[in-house]
Amino acid sequence: MKRLITFGSSFTYGQGLADCWNPKDNSPGAKPSAQAWPALLAKMLDRTVVNLGSPGASNLEILTTILNFKFEPTDCVVIGWTYPDRDLIFRKPGLLRKDNLRVGPWLDKVFENWCAVHSEYDIGVRGWLNIHHANIFLESMNVELYNFFLDHDLMMKYKPSFIDVPITNIDFFKLKDIDKACDNLHPGLIVHKLAAEALNKEICK
Repeated sequence: MKRLITFGSSFTYGQGLADCWNPKDNSPGAKPSAQAWPALLAKMLDRTVVNLGSPGASNLEILTTILNFKFEPTDCVVIGWTYPDRDLIFRKPGLLRKDNLRVGPWLDKVFENWCAVHSEYDIGVRGWLNIHHANIFLESMNVELYNFFLDHDLMMKYKPSFIDVPITNIDFFKLKDIDKACDNLHPGLIVHKLAAEALNKEICK
């Protein structure tokens, strides 16, 4: 069966949904949710899902995961690019979380220092460079590709004029608070269903 390959952060992973939540510490499950939009979309498209979303991932980490994946010509790839105010600091070869440092709002002092040397515009442009790199690579793989942003308006605000990448015109930021997952932090099942339907409509155009 043909595959649907998805990349992204916690929303793609399905963090907080009933089958992807540890109530003891409010942490994500050990594997992606079968209720998240990638699994729902795969059923609509009659494809096998390979969900490579990762909670806390930055756009740089998403790019790195893409570059290290073995694609097939019949793959349909959907990338949920995350918020730009995240980064990945490489400390060792490989992609293991324990080997690299994820920078984001959850690291108070580190994040404060990181923000001190990166303007909002700089952060936005860096995100677009990651997106551009991923798209050039995936075009060379001849796969079907769709991009979306968790915050469409924010990312479009910082789009450099020299980058031309096709982005679906879906604003998931406006959907995210319709309902909450079990952890009361991430989008709930209704949001994931709406996301899958919106992406399915885009793909079937």
